[in-house]
Amino acid sequence: MRVHRGLTVARPPAEVFALIGDGDRYGTFFAGLTRWERLGGDGERFRILACVGPIQAGGVVRVIERQEPEELAWESEAGVEQSGRWRLEPVGDDDATRVHLEILFRLRGPGSWLAERLMARVVGRNMEATLLAVRRLVEFERVGAA
Repeated sequence: MRVHRGLTVARPPAEVFALIGDGDRYGTFFAGLTRWERLGGDGERFRILACVGPIQAGGVVRVIERQEPEELAWESEAGVEQSGRWRLEPVGDDDATRVHLEILFRLRGPGSWLAERLMARVVGRNMEATLLAVRRLVEFERVGAA
């Protein structure tokens, strides 16, 4: 199931990327996460745990793409099959940013198609809350400002 949400932030892409590109900060703004902790070793790998309604699901994800300040993507290595992507587009004269967040997940087993559709609603609401938190942090608290 693919879920996409977006909004515009009144700050340049570099300031938005300073926040979303810092994997150690996800626990402070990504709605629904109960755990997002960096794992040792090579690359950017994180153990995650998220609440999707009454269900807790998680696993290990790794960053697979980082193009500052335009894109950041991750995918699962273990646990729930999922991936995500942030995409930032300058708006106007580069003083605002259209922020896109996309999450794809796949469940297995009997009835998984129905469970995916139900989960997509909760995931979408969490993504909307996440984007609003990014806007608040970058616009008003100036997290990521140079």
